[in-house]
Amino acid sequence: MIAAALAMTARYNRADPSLMAREFHAMVFEDRFEDDLKRLAAPWFTGTARAEDAEVKALVEKIPEIRRAFQSLESRLLQRPS
Repeated sequence: MIAAALAMTARYNRADPSLMAREFHAMVFEDRFEDDLKRLAAPWFTGTARAEDAEVKALVEKIPEIRRAFQSLESRLLQRPS
């Protein structure tokens, strides 16, 4: 779902896992990221959604926890040795 959201919003190359990981890290802090994910449950040109409402809702609910985890990791990585 995250790869689909990144590809949909900025046309990122899903075949590059390193790029997708870096862009996910950046996008998770964007205010619009939740809205981008919610659009995955909307019908597309084919008349079907790319994700189920429940899947999207579960992921959107995890965004604050994901942000906290990234911030915790960043603070540990950026600590200077004494």
